Amino acid sequence: MIKSSISLLIANIVYACSQWGLVVYLTRRGDLELLGAYSFYLGVFTPLAVLMSLNLRQVLTATKNISQEGPELLQCFFMSAAFFAVSVPIIQVASDDHWTSLLYILGAFKFFDAIFEVASGFYQREGKFGSIAFSKLLRGAAMLALLATPFPSSDTLVYSFLFVGICVILVVDVRGYLLKKAFEWRHTFSSGTIRRLVSLLPFTVSALVDSLYLALPRFQLVKMGFEAVGIYSALVYVLVAGGVILASISGLVLAKLSGAVFARNRDGFLRWLSGSQIVSAALSLLIIVSVHLFGAFVIEHSYGDLLSEYTKELTLITLAMGGWFISGFNACALVAMQRYSDVVSVNIFGFLVLCICLALGPLGVESAIWSLLAAYMARAICSTVLLITRIYEFGWSHAEIREAS
Repeated sequence: MIKSSISLLIANIVYACSQWGLVVYLTRRGDLELLGAYSFYLGVFTPLAVLMSLNLRQVLTATKNISQEGPELLQCFFMSAAFFAVSVPIIQVASDDHWTSLLYILGAFKFFDAIFEVASGFYQREGKFGSIAFSKLLRGAAMLALLATPFPSSDTLVYSFLFVGICVILVVDVRGYLLKKAFEWRHTFSSGTIRRLVSLLPFTVSALVDSLYLALPRFQLVKMGFEAVGIYSALVYVLVAGGVILASISGLVLAKLSGAVFARNRDGFLRWLSGSQIVSAALSLLIIVSVHLFGAFVIEHSYGDLLSEYTKELTLITLAMGGWFISGFNACALVAMQRYSDVVSVNIFGFLVLCICLALGPLGVESAIWSLLAAYMARAICSTVLLITRIYEFGWSHAEIREAS
């Protein structure tokens, strides 16, 4: 498990570097409008991709009887994929014709990326973590190679960047896996798909709200033009990179916490929980101090002079990342105790704080980042209070469990 987590962490870091490389490339070339359009439509399609995948990666991994539940889950996915496909031309009608090509290729990229997420659920069930890591690593390496290739225009680079990502997913990730499963289960498809789809909605809504945290400020800043969205996106990529680290570590932490809950080992549960929080606090503190000391140097040598005045905002973003780390590991603990409704409540509470701050604050990049900080800190505080309460309420002894049941 540890080796798998390390390989996934390395692959995700390489992939995150490729995404950050594109942000740096466009910023240094002064193509903030293109970066803003790319980030804005990414913010539109990411929540739609979450709806399409229905959080099935986690559901498939945890499903006990896959031969019975798998056909219904796959039917739900095909229905949500059809919804995604229909939504793309509708979004194009409401968008500027200048960005039509970018919109369609970005939509296709997120479509196939959602397919990869669902296929990863099957890979995880079969212990094929290496397949997931390899595909992420290859995708990131191929995209990084493109950044070192001279292109006649930034538009061509972005289209090639996304096209290569789609090709890697098709060739390496999917391999017809879902279609093979659909053919294998074609005689077991049931009429209970709608009922099953409804049962998946709470978890999907929670993941959807989570994906809107970084996207919602983009929707507001677009009133100032795509350049403002580009500046915001370049700065908050620190949060995206932090999310990659969190996602890579949280899988191991969740497995260990779930094992401790299953064994009713309170000491082991608290040991892994406190250890994960110490790691998150240390990482956050290291990043915050580094950005505070060297933020101006990093911005100047990464993004150039265009963002030199946003050093303070970069520090605020690292503080927000600390709140994200704390709430993320708290969520792992709550999921391990099967307190799914608490995780949904925390996400929605933080999202409401974000909406209120954006509505009341002035329009601008700095205000958007302050709103993000408030939302992630609210999540951290709320999840910590809930987690402490649930730990005290949880029946750790087998006698308590029998009595409760």
